[in-house]
Amino acid sequence: RREGDHIHLQTTSGMDSSPMITSSGTINLNNSINENFGATGRRATRHTIFETRRGDFFIVSSLRSRNDYQLFVITPECGSLEMVNLDKEEDVKNWIKQRGIQIKNKTEAAAIIGYFVIGSFAHLLIATKVRANLIFIGGHVVYTIEEKLWMKIPLTFYQGIAHLTSVPGTSSSSNSPTHKMEQKNVELMKDFPVEGLHFYCETMDVTRPFPSTHPVGDPDPDFCWNEWLAQPFSRIGMREWAVVLCQGMATARTLSPSNSAPSSHSNVSNQSSPQNSENPSEKNQSEKRNSTNEKRSSSFSLRNSFGMDAPDPLKSSENPTNNTNSENAHYPAYEIPFTVALITRKNQKHPGTRYHARGLNEKGGAGNEMESEMIMWTGKESIKWTSYVWRRGTVPIWWGTEIKSQFQVGETDLVIKEKPYDKIEIYYSDLMNRYDTNKLTIFNMLRCGPKGNETLLSEHYAESIRLIRKKLPVDVKLINFDWHHNLKQLGHGNAIPGLWNLLKTPLLESDVSSGEIFLSNSIENSSHFDEKSEEKEGKEGESKEKEKSTLLNCPNGQFALFHSLKRQDGLIRFNCADSLDRTNISTFFGSFQIAAEMCRRLGVGPDLRDTELAGVQNNGWAFLDLPLDKVVALLESGGLTQTLAEFFVMNGDVCSLLYTNSPAMHSTLMREYAPGMSAAPHDTLVTIQRRYQNIYLDQARQTQYEMMLGLNLNKYFPSIANERFNPIECVSRFPSWSIKPFPSLLPLPAETLMRPSQNFCWVCPSGYDITELYIYLTEPCVLTELCIVVQHGTSDDSNPTIVDLFSGPYLDQLNVVVQGLVVPRCASGTQLYYNINSSSRDDSAIYDFNLGEESLSPLTRVVQIIFRGLPADVNMTLGKVELFGFVNRPASPHSSSTKLAQYVLDHQTGKLIQRIDELTLPHDSSLDSSREEEKLIQKHEEKEGIEKEKQETENLNEYEAKAVQVFKMGESATFMDLLELEKLRVSHWISPQARDNTLIQLQRLEGAEKNPNILEFFNPNRFAFPRDEKHELSLRKNAPNQKKCDQCGEAMGLLSRNRQCCYCYGRFCSNCFASQPAKIIEFMWDKPQMVCKSCFQMLSHQEQLLKNIKQIGENAKIRHYKENQNKNYELFLNVQHAQSMKSKWNDLTKKSVSVAEFPTAGILFSVPTKETSYPAESILFPFDSVDLNWHWSAPQGTRSVNIGIVLSVESSVSKFCLLVDPLGYTDRDAPEIKILLGGDYANLRNAETWNLRDSLNGGKLQFKDTIEHVFSAPQNCRFISLQLTLPDRLDNLDASIHLGRLMIYGVPNVGGLMNHVNPLFNVSQGDRTKYEQTLKVAPHRVRNVVSPLWQSLRSGRKVLDIHVEPNPLIGFSVQVKHGEEGVDTQVKSIRLVGINTNSKGETQSVHQIGKFVIPKTKVNTELYFDFDHPSVSNIITVEFLCNYGGFELVPPKISLFA
Repeated sequence: RREGDHIHLQTTSGMDSSPMITSSGTINLNNSINENFGATGRRATRHTIFETRRGDFFIVSSLRSRNDYQLFVITPECGSLEMVNLDKEEDVKNWIKQRGIQIKNKTEAAAIIGYFVIGSFAHLLIATKVRANLIFIGGHVVYTIEEKLWMKIPLTFYQGIAHLTSVPGTSSSSNSPTHKMEQKNVELMKDFPVEGLHFYCETMDVTRPFPSTHPVGDPDPDFCWNEWLAQPFSRIGMREWAVVLCQGMATARTLSPSNSAPSSHSNVSNQSSPQNSENPSEKNQSEKRNSTNEKRSSSFSLRNSFGMDAPDPLKSSENPTNNTNSENAHYPAYEIPFTVALITRKNQKHPGTRYHARGLNEKGGAGNEMESEMIMWTGKESIKWTSYVWRRGTVPIWWGTEIKSQFQVGETDLVIKEKPYDKIEIYYSDLMNRYDTNKLTIFNMLRCGPKGNETLLSEHYAESIRLIRKKLPVDVKLINFDWHHNLKQLGHGNAIPGLWNLLKTPLLESDVSSGEIFLSNSIENSSHFDEKSEEKEGKEGESKEKEKSTLLNCPNGQFALFHSLKRQDGLIRFNCADSLDRTNISTFFGSFQIAAEMCRRLGVGPDLRDTELAGVQNNGWAFLDLPLDKVVALLESGGLTQTLAEFFVMNGDVCSLLYTNSPAMHSTLMREYAPGMSAAPHDTLVTIQRRYQNIYLDQARQTQYEMMLGLNLNKYFPSIANERFNPIECVSRFPSWSIKPFPSLLPLPAETLMRPSQNFCWVCPSGYDITELYIYLTEPCVLTELCIVVQHGTSDDSNPTIVDLFSGPYLDQLNVVVQGLVVPRCASGTQLYYNINSSSRDDSAIYDFNLGEESLSPLTRVVQIIFRGLPADVNMTLGKVELFGFVNRPASPHSSSTKLAQYVLDHQTGKLIQRIDELTLPHDSSLDSSREEEKLIQKHEEKEGIEKEKQETENLNEYEAKAVQVFKMGESATFMDLLELEKLRVSHWISPQARDNTLIQLQRLEGAEKNPNILEFFNPNRFAFPRDEKHELSLRKNAPNQKKCDQCGEAMGLLSRNRQCCYCYGRFCSNCFASQPAKIIEFMWDKPQMVCKSCFQMLSHQEQLLKNIKQIGENAKIRHYKENQNKNYELFLNVQHAQSMKSKWNDLTKKSVSVAEFPTAGILFSVPTKETSYPAESILFPFDSVDLNWHWSAPQGTRSVNIGIVLSVESSVSKFCLLVDPLGYTDRDAPEIKILLGGDYANLRNAETWNLRDSLNGGKLQFKDTIEHVFSAPQNCRFISLQLTLPDRLDNLDASIHLGRLMIYGVPNVGGLMNHVNPLFNVSQGDRTKYEQTLKVAPHRVRNVVSPLWQSLRSGRKVLDIHVEPNPLIGFSVQVKHGEEGVDTQVKSIRLVGINTNSKGETQSVHQIGKFVIPKTKVNTELYFDFDHPSVSNIITVEFLCNYGGFELVPPKISLFA
């Protein structure tokens, strides 16, 4: 809607104002996705955020710089972004229509500022109201943000799994798994003031001085304030869709000839000031000016919220240009309009508030550091321009101030840090590099009297400059100008000329930048303008040689040839104590001279021809010698005085608000030059306001600064600190693929288990006691969590109770991740989250059975999940299964492209050098002998490799044989037996991964069904658990009191019987009793105990074994990591990262596209590969980002190879296209390719045979030749198997199979993206009836709650003792509890120990019932666990072993069942 001069966006909700599905089935999006082109044919940028009735969110974007549409899907699980590129509006409508999406709400935005995810919420920051304050040459619009909106988007990941705490500004039902501190920080961050203090430009780089030739997507990081917030867009190569946010102000005004009525779309003097005015008269004046301004703006239209064309001052004087002066301003006498602009950018290297960001920091950044730039231009097709840049900031040394008293204004102490000049070389180097100059002038306005803090600071400042002259080749001049002293002694009429006199030399030396810009409607005309500019330059005889011209396109459709004639050579930096009020005044009056010189250069502004100052017109910087009143009079005649005053008053307020959260002080002098401006706020009131801010609010504002920039994430958002570049994603969502069918009572694809389907319960036919789900993930990744949604009918007996999980890069290289994970029974719809990368780790163990292998392979692509634990006659039921992890993505995909290019260059350079050596080196017999030695060494290494592989096989066989012996011992296997087996493993350098894969194979042995978790059987840690000293004492006391020694049988006296072994409880004589204590590892006691000699020898041996296992295991861990590291790891990641620049779903709406490009496509099975070859995945590497020389080769002698290719998405494949690799083909090695394909691996059909020999041209195919195979009919499939076979010939025994780049073309089916069709929609009525009846089966299991006699917590609430009647207990329940920190405080692992006592309360026996993993779930959820065998005990001890990382461990409620 129109509101004055603003672009104002509104949020609509409800079906009345939302896009509707009409009766004809079409979706009405006319108010949301209409064409929004202006009169010039250029549309304005618009982002529309849609919320569907299912609670999903997606963004439809149309950028001003493009003609297509982008659709960003916010994945409902983790909030990651997925992009679909669409050509036109109709494609957007069809995309929504095909998925049956119903719109609930929509919100429109002019710009996306940032996006981040915390816990179960995503937060999107958008600009809903912006003002076009500056319009550069060619139509580049700089917008100031007037209104922002934070959108809170709920996610399903961990949804509701949190402590029920409310945060101010949120409802109590908005739960999050993040810490309470994080929730408060998010709300605090949202209050960061963006409005009126930040600006952006979509089409030109404004983070550098004008004119910058850098692309918008390559901002200067020191002046970009949303780089962290924009990272989610950068990770998918879409940085341009989140604007580059600058902090500060940007404004402009076009001063027109007096005979032309001005028009404007905004006004500097009327612009909403960063602070609110409470003066009623000022408010009335503002309303009057706004009313006048709106009348002037009526000459142009706003088509919709974004339909405003960028005002173009070069097209027509009727169109608005930049901000015009106010009603009382004087117009110049010249008949030439010109534009003056002021931009101030704040540096973010040392962000923060007044008392928290002064001086330098570790990065070499100075507090309150800003860059200001004045630009002036005039002309239409040929535009002349000038600019001048200066800096301002606090004194760049290490210093600060401390407030003496909270009640006395101005009472502060200056503090000079211990190393005041540390990092100063970084600061000055940054200045030199940014401005390409070593001429710096420091204009210091600190007080220089004999007393005072500022004098001491000035002295250190001067010393730092003397030091930097020695460290760097920089010409630094220091000018001291005590503003307060000079103003008091001389008055402003004389003080200001004194200021100009000191600035004269640096201004003359640096001079202004100047140049010309030629606008053209075509590139061809640019050469004409280039020649014209050279002629003009020759005539004018510029002193500085011409800079190189740059041709850029403009948003208004024109081309601009930027032609620099003169570049500013030097920099002035202004400072006072805080770089606020004195700096504002000095730069304001300094701008008089800069503006006057710019007018002289351009021939605009004051008309000096008929005045006594006519000679000044041809003398550079001659205004410096004029008195103040004459300079002011001349600038007033040109309309500049009021313009500059309004600019710098606003600039001062912006700088002050950002640093002190208060308006600028001492601005009365500036306001005198703009009669229409309101009065300045009283300095005393501002001083009090600043002191209040400093004491009570600055710490919170400092926190806001750091959070907005993504600094100190460990402090503010610890849950995402490790996810800065790799946030958690749902890696099993569309288009993940089920490799094999999954048994189902209904005719449904297995992918249904992984797709959003609310409350859907998957039912397996009876007869399946074990089911296997094979998942091919969306991209190579690192797995972190498994989520199982429990679904069942009236009985919870149908849910599987045990889960095994395997993963790996290929289907035939799966490794054990989790084995025997017990899944509790619970209510239908319960979400259970397991940390699969550490679920098998025993946090209370005597040592890490997995030797620290906490993280999985970053190339994990295939996952196998086995569900078991039910009788075969029960219909197994399941809910949604999700896998979470992170994909290794770079902060910028461009960096990976660079690494990939370097990888290619290094590889090719090595090959080239080797070839040059072969061709150029003269023949030398010594070289021949050297090569022979190399061949012998190579053969020796190959022989060693074969012997090493043989030895590894023998070691593994020996370990397996020993493991079988231990396994057959069953329950008689001891702690010592398992330690001996583990010692054998580490001694043979067998990795935990190889061990687990070997032990899993033992499940085929007879009796293995008694051990559902075979890995736990071989884990020595199962014997070790803390023994209660009281119970142990009771056990020893009740042991038989023999009169003879249990070892030698010698009779013992009454006193000798007290020698009792603490391990075996036997009584021994002095000869059979150990003289020193031993550590009992199984009891997990720190203090050694007295034992018999036999036990002492065994326990000592155990301790030595464990020490050796740990020592050898730690060394082996490094070796295993290096050996198992895929040699192509870096290569895969760089290709994957480079492809992140492309949309994952880019152009998938076209008729035929490549549907098999790595990394979205991949190889299902490992492929035999020659040692020096690139991996088999290289045949799927994209054409445009990977060297075409890269190809795959099989080992020499291999006659046939199978390559299984998983497509990016299910597609209707029409043809293959093969780019021949550098080896080429002849009739000796051109293979025959048999093609099999299908929707899953288990049901492949024979498609066709492709014989490459049929494509030989002249008996051969050369590098980069392209051959195609077109199918007779399109083949719908997801998996393709290629069986490559060499010709059956006698002359090709030394040939090898090889392939270059393979492109598979087809029409993809992307209906799964945001497709929420009910799985039962297409099911027949008969099948549905059978399905519903199966879910109504009555429960078989009855749980009787056992009422405890009494129970108590001890050991810091980490141990719970429950006393019950001695009944057979069959299980227990856990009612999950969370603390204030949320789910991190939930108990993760517990151990149950059963204790039997007699009537006297004396302990008779102690046995471990089991250890259980408690998955993350909602608070108060009841989880039911069954014991393997009934336990008859009258005391159950529950140990809470660990939580999920919180500082507090909150014990759950435990109930027992009989």
